[in-house]
Amino acid sequence: MPKGIYKRKSSEERFWPKVRIPFYDDGCWVWIGTKVRNGYGEVWIGKKRTKAHRFSYSLYHPEFNLDSPLCILHSCDVRLCVNPSHLFVGDRNDNNKDKVLKGRQSRGIKHRRVTGSKKRSEKTSKFIGVCWHKQDKKWRASIQIEGKIKHLGSFFYEEEAAKAYQNALNNLYVEGVKS
Repeated sequence: MPKGIYKRKSSEERFWPKVRIPFYDDGCWVWIGTKVRNGYGEVWIGKKRTKAHRFSYSLYHPEFNLDSPLCILHSCDVRLCVNPSHLFVGDRNDNNKDKVLKGRQSRGIKHRRVTGSKKRSEKTSKFIGVCWHKQDKKWRASIQIEGKIKHLGSFFYEEEAAKAYQNALNNLYVEGVKS
């Protein structure tokens, strides 16, 4: 080809070099390209940006339209995963139910969470809905339901408190599905 003239690579040709596929069968295919602030991978398709997992899903499911308002959800909960066997279609409602069911919905009580550079003190929980109660010297689990805080119990171990919170969340979800 003459100097300065080249054929632009397709979106798919630019996509695959930015994906790391593990040797074992059903692991996550990790996106190592551009990431946006919320932790998802991003890819340019023509003159539009889209999430990498949406593009990956569309490669394996050509009937899926990238402009669709439907969500692509992760069964593995890894935001950078682009493995189509870990992805499935759902609407906003499905996406919200999925994150509540898996305990990724933070709401109600102000939760202290571990962040990248901040050092976590021994008395700050890494779990949503769990905090250290200084007077009792125990971990407390609580959840906010319809604007009211419900105390779920005091526990010697942080993991027990987290489990109580998760069970309460699951019960809320099940009750919401039944009604």
